[in-house]
Amino acid sequence: MPLPLLAISFTDDSYAPVNAVKHLLDKCSHADITHLHMDPHDLNTDVLSHFKWTTKGELIAPLLDQWLQKYS
Repeated sequence: MPLPLLAISFTDDSYAPVNAVKHLLDKCSHADITHLHMDPHDLNTDVLSHFKWTTKGELIAPLLDQWLQKYS
């Protein structure tokens, strides 16, 4: 059974652009991958980026909860 793997990337992340994230995920071919590529405006905020998302936990937590519920 493949292990679940959640990757969240952001359109304004210059440290981990989406192509780099996809390249990394390609190396996890045995995983059940969910990749959420988020635009900050989709979550009603201006910036998420590589580090800023950690200050916006209230925006990310529902996404994590929804994903975790899938595997509970």
